[in-house]
Formats: sequence, C-alpha cells, structure tokens
Amino acid sequence: ARNITYGDASPLAGITFSDSQVSGYKLGQTNQVTGTVTFTSGYDTAAAGTRGAGTYGITVNGASSLSSNYTVNVDGGNLVVAKATLTGQINDRERFYGTSNPSFSTTWTGFKYSETISTIGATGSLTLNTNANPASRPDGSPYVVSVSTTTPPTLASANYTFGAVTPGEITIKPLVSVGLESMRVFGDMQSWTFGLASRLAESGVSSADPGSQINFNDRSIQIVFPEFRDLSSDEEKKKKKDASETTAQDAKPAPRTLSKN
Repeated sequence: ARNITYGDASPLAGITFSDSQVSGYKLGQTNQVTGTVTFTSGYDTAAAGTRGAGTYGITVNGASSLSSNYTVNVDGGNLVVAKATLTGQINDRERFYGTSNPSFSTTWTGFKYSETISTIGATGSLTLNTNANPASRPDGSPYVVSVSTTTPPTLASANYTFGAVTPGEITIKPLVSVGLESMRVFGDMQSWTFGLASRLAESGVSSADPGSQINFNDRSIQIVFPEFRDLSSDEEKKKKKDASETTAQDAKPAPRTLSKN
C-alpha cells in the first residue's frame, strides 16, 4: 500500500516497474513480463478538490507476458489517503470593564485546495471558556480564553481532523472616568468643573466619590451622587456663610445631565 495525506499529489506516477516486483516464476526464470507498466487510482483521475480521504485501489496497466507459460495477474494494492490536520488559534478579543464577554471564535489553518472552515462540511461544535466576567478588573488583563475542559469538542469533517487549539486572550479596557474637580453652590445655581481621565475605574466617578455612578450617551454625561459635598476651602465656606450663600452639604437633588461640549 502507498500512504499519503489529503491534498498531497499522488505518488503513483513516479513508480517505476521492475521485474523484482514479479513473483511466481518457475525454474529460475526471470524477466517474463513486458510492456509499459503504469499505475493509477481513482485518486489520480479525480479533479483536484474532489479527491477525498479514503482508500483507493491501484490499477496496474500495460503488463503482459513474454511467454505462453505465464499469465499476468496484477495486484496493485491500495493508495491510502489520510485526513489532513487542522490547527486552531483562538482569536484575541477586548471589551470594557463591567460589560459582558463578546463571542469568541477560532481561526483554523492547514486547509487544502483553498478550502475554508465554511466549505469543508464541518459538523459539531467547539466550546470556548474564560474566567473573565463583568467584574473582572482591567489590571488583571489579559485573561486566557481556551477550549472548555467540561464540554469536549465534537468537530468533524470528511477530509480533516481537528488538532490542537492554541488559547487566546481577552483584554479588559478601563472605563473613562469623570473626576469632579470643584463644585460651588450659589443659591439655586450650581457650577461644576469636571476633569476627564482615562484610568482604572471600578465604578463611575472615582475621583469624586466612591459611591458615584456615571452614565454616558452620545451627547451628555449623567452623574448620580449619593450625596452632595461642598468641596470649597474653609476660607471660601466662610465667605459663602457671611454672604448667606447656600451650601449643598445635606441636599440630595436629582441627577443632572451635562453636555460634553
């Protein structure tokens, strides 16, 4: 038998016939077979891209006997075409802190005849897992994404086996936090100054109050504070008190929406 892998060229065209391949001679005779001997199989005659893995009988062509004392019976054996092996790489992903994990995917290599994962008739599934969850911290990134150890892969294909899969990674990106730099209260008028900083934030406005919450939309920033705090200096507080200005130390007004512009 001859053994090759799916996608390989057939070796039969390169086989040279010799008398040493003949058995059954009598009386010490040799060289009783003549003709231009060739070998073919169904794998050779099929068009590229339609040659599947499997076992193909080898046909011997052109062998004849020089002597009336012999008849030629040929047995070409088989050409065994093994499946090709695909290897996988889990694609890296990223997301923001506090959000759900995106879907994970795998890139496969090792295809023959310009085939792809979507054209080889693959069946079954491959489950990918990571320890990262919405509460996973950015400073713990990257987190490994790998093949599930509890749900074995069931991927299969007629011409391919699915081999090793290299783990990927997911990176957790920090939120953009809005830090409250100053707040002054003048009667019912409230003047705010905010500083934008890209930094690790386990919750919204980390530089203003640990219990604050920040919500973004296309054109505005909404800040929700658990309580207002007068951040003025002692001297400024005294001036406001003397001028009968109102502080908001115990006030709890509704959330305010501020334009980014």
